[in-house]
Amino acid sequence: MLTSKEKIIIAALNQFSRKGLFATRIQDIATEAGISQGLLYRYYKSKNEIYVDLIEDALDKMNEAVEGIASLNCGGREKLLNSIEGMYKTIEESDRYRQTSSLIAQAMGSEAIPQEAKDALKNKRDLPYQMFSKIIVQGQKEGTIIEGDSYDLAVLFWSTLNGLTIFRNTRDEKRPLPDKRFIANIFLKEKI
Repeated sequence: MLTSKEKIIIAALNQFSRKGLFATRIQDIATEAGISQGLLYRYYKSKNEIYVDLIEDALDKMNEAVEGIASLNCGGREKLLNSIEGMYKTIEESDRYRQTSSLIAQAMGSEAIPQEAKDALKNKRDLPYQMFSKIIVQGQKEGTIIEGDSYDLAVLFWSTLNGLTIFRNTRDEKRPLPDKRFIANIFLKEKI
């Protein structure tokens, strides 16, 4: 059974990802969560506070996932393949991840968000690129990942996966994502 706070988070993420920060009202969140506004205010002082909490949580989870891949005891090639496999599964199966991706994309493109959300984005958004750049360098040293600027390749990698998330978010039909090997073969010296 979900706690009231968990219900608020789920409802707020759904509302913000569909309507954006300013079109979402506290009443919308409370109604979707199936609680009163008064109960919502016991957990959060404002919708901006909920919004910042969602942004912080999303960035932290994303960074933890990349740090987990980076810390695996395997080569750069295997880390890259594990990343693709994990992201495909997440994109295909997790509504929450897809909503979170929409929320982050909206936040990145807006100046009209709370300062705390801007600060979180500024301080945490580049960690996946930096961490994945190290994975690419590892694979380059091992001779399994193509040559090139490791940060540029990390940007290409994450942009490709984020693009697939956007593709899935903007389609009602459940068309399968392109073959994972297409992405892997962009980066690997020995194609699969």
